[in-house]
Amino acid sequence: MWHGFKRALRSRQNTQWTRIEGVPGVPDVAAADNGSEFWIEGKIARSGRVKFQPGQVPWLIAASMAGRRAWVVVGTTDGVSVYSAAAAHLLARRPLKEVHAEISFPHPVNYGLVWDWLSASSLRA
Repeated sequence: MWHGFKRALRSRQNTQWTRIEGVPGVPDVAAADNGSEFWIEGKIARSGRVKFQPGQVPWLIAASMAGRRAWVVVGTTDGVSVYSAAAAHLLARRPLKEVHAEISFPHPVNYGLVWDWLSASSLRA
């Protein structure tokens, strides 16, 4: 998934993203794009479920309650689906098919379009 984003964003202006590793609970990526700031937690679904590490769900829920823009981007055999951070507790407990995705992108995934959606949906009103 991250390679897809990297290829799609290689030549973009006004875009910055930083992979974050080794900080328990904090999402994989801090991002900024044309005035919007957001966080991305990337997951690969296995057997129709998403597994979170300790601290990730509480971070995402707290971020959502504090007004941060954060997303869970889930890769499946069908493509990529985007969930709000507020849905993290449901994703941790239920099969994917029981949790509302904000939007889904079928294979082959155009990660530039995924990024554009995340960026536009993260602009503050």
